[in-house]
Amino acid sequence: MPALTVVGYIAFYLFAFFLAAYWSFPYERLRDRLVAEFAADQKGRPSNQRIEIEELEPYWFTGVRARGVKVTIAAPPKPGGEQPPHTVIEVDELRARTGIFAKLLGKTKVSYLVKGFGGEVSGEFVDSAAERRLDMELVDVAVSRLDPLVAAVGLPMVGSMKGDLSLVFPERRASKAEGHMKLTIADLAVGDGKAKVKNTIALPKMKVGELAFDAEAQGGVLKINKLAASGGDLEVATEGKIQLRDVPMESICDLYLRFRFSDAFKGRNDTTKTLFGAPGSTAPALFELDPSIKKSKRADGFYGWHVLGNLAAPKFDPFAGSAPGGAAAKPATPSGAKPK
Repeated sequence: MPALTVVGYIAFYLFAFFLAAYWSFPYERLRDRLVAEFAADQKGRPSNQRIEIEELEPYWFTGVRARGVKVTIAAPPKPGGEQPPHTVIEVDELRARTGIFAKLLGKTKVSYLVKGFGGEVSGEFVDSAAERRLDMELVDVAVSRLDPLVAAVGLPMVGSMKGDLSLVFPERRASKAEGHMKLTIADLAVGDGKAKVKNTIALPKMKVGELAFDAEAQGGVLKINKLAASGGDLEVATEGKIQLRDVPMESICDLYLRFRFSDAFKGRNDTTKTLFGAPGSTAPALFELDPSIKKSKRADGFYGWHVLGNLAAPKFDPFAGSAPGGAAAKPATPSGAKPK
């Protein structure tokens, strides 16, 4: 029998075997295994997480496609034993493919595409004995569908997020991460005129404009170079750092946040005039009757806060000074006016 014929038989056999295995692979059992292993990995962690997958099926020859993915995050109890509400992240579809050639070199290389949150998140994850690498790009992600972010703010939000990040984790440890993150949220607005702040008062829609975030990771410390927005109803600026941990919500933040409302927003209606003080009025603002808020008031009209602690449940302390190493208070400028 000619050698070429033998090679042909072997190739056909391997192709038929691979195709049969591909279509008959027990993806339901794999789904259950993934869910069980994820649950086992979460035992003993402060921020316990749970994952659910409705359907798992093949995608091309080296990938899988998951539909109806839901991750539930239980935040650690607050001081006093109060349990914060769970955070739920839902994804419409998740595709992931493994690189065959990378596997031959002893690496795991996975390219992924997430369809959800009103947009797409795509990128690549590489895992080897020496390090891990994560690359990600976000396109047209609706912030209204990012439940952890909305829950942290406590009010409805709208806006479109885009950006990218590239992080390397030496020895597979987030505590040694290197890389960068850059994100922007366009047309950001907070509130809808109906939802109430702490179940007490409903604020009119607050137009923030573009919120920009730029950070760099070195030695596991994520330095916030920029987290700011200006020109809208709310002006925001933040400096500081986040000490990264292998479980993201267990990371430790040390941030200095300051914000102030524009005169146009404070004078928008009777509610905002009463709550934040009408421009030019000497009457005390209801917002500042809270001792901690009054204590956070700076000379330039900003309210300053030191955000410290576990990322899942940080502590907010009033801080009317300047952030260490920078963020010195600028000369006072009337709220809503543009400094020269």
